[in-house]
Amino acid sequence: MLTAIRPALHTFFRHYTDPDVAEDLTQLSLVRISGAVARIDPERADSYLSAVARNLLRTSHRVRARDRRRTSTLTDAIDVADDEVADHRAEYGDLARAVHRACLDIEQPALRDIALGVLRGHSATELANEFDISPVTVRTRLMRVRTSLRRQLAAYLDETGALEREA
Repeated sequence: MLTAIRPALHTFFRHYTDPDVAEDLTQLSLVRISGAVARIDPERADSYLSAVARNLLRTSHRVRARDRRRTSTLTDAIDVADDEVADHRAEYGDLARAVHRACLDIEQPALRDIALGVLRGHSATELANEFDISPVTVRTRLMRVRTSLRRQLAAYLDETGALEREA
């Protein structure tokens, strides 16, 4: 059965992507279909197969789009002026110090501990283990921390936003 549907799947994927990606998606879809053969209703197999193919294609497009947003070309890096990079580093340093001061100023110790833990680079799970609380509690406290930081840093954010709008 898989041998019979392979050409149709490959043609479908090849219509929307390059040959290498089409081959990868064809193989992946065959693996998924082979794992579900026992559950596939023969009367609706065509619907199932097309749904698998469409879902894999959609996921592939999302992943590739996300990867394209993450990267930039070398010419983009060269075009950035050195003084502009220095300005951004200085602004980033100011922002980092302002966030750290704002975290230290949080009045509730539980929220302050979570905020400082995040600044140290700990994940929600690590903080939950450290403070012997559930990860859901950590995420709830993080939402409260973010709300508090937005209020405390509103003036800084307004200045930065005004500068960005002027540029």
